[in-house]
Amino acid sequence: MKQKAAISSQRSAISETAPDAKLKANSRTLKASSGFSLVEVTIALAVMAIGLVAILGLLPRGVQSSRNAADNTLAATIAHDVFNAIRTQPFTAVSLNAYGFGTSPYNLQNAYPGLGSSVAAYFDQSGLTPETAEDDYFRVDLSFQPHTLPTVLPLSTVTATVFWPAKSGMTTFLNTNVFVTEIANYQ
Repeated sequence: MKQKAAISSQRSAISETAPDAKLKANSRTLKASSGFSLVEVTIALAVMAIGLVAILGLLPRGVQSSRNAADNTLAATIAHDVFNAIRTQPFTAVSLNAYGFGTSPYNLQNAYPGLGSSVAAYFDQSGLTPETAEDDYFRVDLSFQPHTLPTVLPLSTVTATVFWPAKSGMTTFLNTNVFVTEIANYQ
């Protein structure tokens, strides 16, 4: 009987230590994989910081590209507004006083302004006629060239060259767009 008691006590000792041993082995595995080390966290933060710096570095370029697109759009709008104003007036007496191009009416059957120069007007950053010379941002040079070939209707080529940023007296500009249209005398 002593033998049976010894075997049963060994079995109970084995049965008690076996789960404990497995639990201890599992807890060591869980502890080793349950978190990030300081080195891993530092490397992850460094990678994120480099990405954020790169994204923030692109921000000024995006803002500048947006501003350039807005200026290009406004330059086209100004030129087409002037073209539309010319189209709504008599072919031989185009007045562009409202746009600041001078007081005399232009006859589109004649070349203007002659001697290879053009008439100019300034516009502010909103595309309106500026209150003062300090508000000048766009400069629009207009030239008119009548067609010399015989056509059914008298035709004139109107060229609007838009420069910006432009202040009165400037001769060198960063941006230039050229717009050309044909205007016919339907009257």
